[in-house]
Amino acid sequence: MLASTSVLHSIDWIVLVLYFGGTMAMGFYFYRRTRSVEEYTAGN
Repeated sequence: MLASTSVLHSIDWIVLVLYFGGTMAMGFYFYRRTRSVEEYTAGN
């Protein structure tokens, strides 16, 4: 087994950063949209 197979390459890091950044951006967007606990639990 080659040692380089366990090393993340730059494209892997880019994909990970974009994924987590997008997930956090969506979470922040929906956090800002929710006005009350009732809206959150109702899924509005």
